[in-house]
Amino acid sequence: MREAFSEHFVGEPERQEKLWADCIFVLDTNVLLDLYRFSDSAREALFKVMEFLGERLWIPYQVAAEYFENRLTVIEAQSKAYAESISGLKVAKEKFNSGSRHPFVSDEVFNNFISSYDLMIKELESRQETYLSYVGNDVIKTKIGTLLNGRVGQPYSEERLLAVADEGEKRYLENIPPGFQDFGKMPEATTNKLRLKKFGDLILWKQVIEKAVADNKSVILVTGEKKDDWWLKSNKGLVSALPALTKEFMDAAKQDFYLYATDRFLLKANEFLAQSTSDGVVEEVRAINKADADLNDNFESALLDQAINVAWPEIPSGASWVSAKTWADRAAKSPWHQRPTDHSRNFALNFSMSKQKQLRDKIRDMRVRLDDLRAEHEDLIDLQENLFASGFTLDDERLQKCKKRVLTIETMISAHEVEFVALREEMHAVNAHYKSLLGDGADE
Repeated sequence: MREAFSEHFVGEPERQEKLWADCIFVLDTNVLLDLYRFSDSAREALFKVMEFLGERLWIPYQVAAEYFENRLTVIEAQSKAYAESISGLKVAKEKFNSGSRHPFVSDEVFNNFISSYDLMIKELESRQETYLSYVGNDVIKTKIGTLLNGRVGQPYSEERLLAVADEGEKRYLENIPPGFQDFGKMPEATTNKLRLKKFGDLILWKQVIEKAVADNKSVILVTGEKKDDWWLKSNKGLVSALPALTKEFMDAAKQDFYLYATDRFLLKANEFLAQSTSDGVVEEVRAINKADADLNDNFESALLDQAINVAWPEIPSGASWVSAKTWADRAAKSPWHQRPTDHSRNFALNFSMSKQKQLRDKIRDMRVRLDDLRAEHEDLIDLQENLFASGFTLDDERLQKCKKRVLTIETMISAHEVEFVALREEMHAVNAHYKSLLGDGADE
């Protein structure tokens, strides 16, 4: 079965270990552009991994061309997003300042609360100025240019590009990945340049395969892309590259192919490349990628997360990343919200609802992680049994690795189950508090 459907088994531990040890690492355009969206620490973490990869790092010419085409647009969008976040904070601050002072809040507490807004606004304004400076003095572009010097593929001739476009028309009609979701782009294109816009993913894909064939190497492609014409998905999230993509690559290159989202790539780099990217950076990258996938609906929240990490004066010991939701939770515990009377009761209700949503999201994510771990555990147990049935002995290296991974997964499952119970208990407490606030309102 593995020989007939090899594209479905690339994620197995043994093949992953071999893949990471000898593959070419390819970055998609959105990974380079996301460097403008990351905080300094997240950006440096990704740069550090890129530098470590050295000559194993490579990008197709299509990626480089798209990066330069979209760089200024991303910088301007970032600046605009900062401006909107700053404006929103100023409006919120004015609402607090213009209202009547809560009788149970001291001047010191209230002033500290307002100062937190000032600090966040100052941080966002500073970051906005930095982004505006990138137009003329782009240190990110300079760093990318250094790390990828000599590691960019050759461009296609116009004749080759038009041949790919002709092939793409047929592929997209049959929903053959990648890129078929771009089929509706430029429906009335009058020039070849405009017509080629919708085939960017396919051009990139062709160039990746040709690189793998030329170098006789497997490929890991890192992307911030979340579209259905790249990813196999379940209701739990991203699973792997579409099997059709992996099969096409393997048929052409006779090598393995694997697709990683940026956050997952950074985590796996810790495991396979002895890197040290923090959990906080991974969470930030995941949030930025999610904001991209949601058409930036959540991007202002991601910017606030970055600002809060500079502005909030009481970050817990050892913490590397504090989110806007965490900040809201702390504010909910302040004296301003402890007595649910008058207008402060509305604030307490809002913060309780925010906490409920946060916990629901955490519980949902925890369920997904537990399901994934349990599924992997079952697969490993099946693999052990198959190895035994095939005559492998206990001292065989493959069985030893499998057994070690089983123990690791079992430990992770136990830890996650404890955390899941704690989250459920916390949700019950928050729900009870919310109901009590509603009850106080009914009695008034």
